[in-house]
Amino acid sequence: LGSSSARRSSPHPVLLKGTPQQSSASQIMLSRVLTASAFGVASLPRSSGYPALGPYMPVSNVLEHAQMTEEVKAFDAALTGENPDYKKAKDIYMNGVGASCKSPVKTRTLQGFAQADPAGESYYDSFIAAGFPAKWWDGWMLQMLDDTAGLSRVKRVTCLKKGVLGLMTFYTSHELEAAIVKAKDPATRSDTGSAFAWDEGWAFYYGNHPDGVGSAWEAAWKRDEDFPNGANISKLIVTQFNKGLKAVRSDTYNLTAATAARDDIYRMWVV
Repeated sequence: LGSSSARRSSPHPVLLKGTPQQSSASQIMLSRVLTASAFGVASLPRSSGYPALGPYMPVSNVLEHAQMTEEVKAFDAALTGENPDYKKAKDIYMNGVGASCKSPVKTRTLQGFAQADPAGESYYDSFIAAGFPAKWWDGWMLQMLDDTAGLSRVKRVTCLKKGVLGLMTFYTSHELEAAIVKAKDPATRSDTGSAFAWDEGWAFYYGNHPDGVGSAWEAAWKRDEDFPNGANISKLIVTQFNKGLKAVRSDTYNLTAATAARDDIYRMWVV
């Protein structure tokens, strides 16, 4: 995936594509108000001062999680050019570059995501029901990295670059499902429990770049650009993430709304 930052002039490209940067305080404030309204942020309960991730305002600290996009970027960089470094890409896939840490001594890796086996979760179970084996993303990635499928360079690299975005989407689903489960229990229905898990989902989906560059969300934005008369998925999906966040918080808990938001997100991924 090529960087799209040169084509963008706003940290919220789905609203302000092609709009020049504005410098006055009043114009900046107006942009923020319009952005919040369009994405449903204004309807959310007031959150603590955690940094926004694009058009989404988390209620917990998920910056380390968002930095998984740096793992994706490093992986993609190893595959760039006429002579992709598959060995380096495999090392990044399996061991990571240390961009996202679970603890001072443990980092997240792409393979760690691919080896997850969240049986009982609706998104995962739908693939199993369709005949996919457990941990299918790990099999996909290793097959392409080890060249056991006998594909051309272009097909092999494309499968890997698209595959890693599919992998990030898969793990996003796991966090949304975990958030709903935690919200059902009053003991974990909180901003440090259920809402934190939902925030993690967005962090993995959108990443740490203000424009979402290199993320699974960016793939939706690019397709929106290709089909300007269709549904603007990259914008609509933010609304559902915000609705879901509100629904898994303690003061505004609503299981039906959380499940509906999750399912709408899954439908948009299909598009």
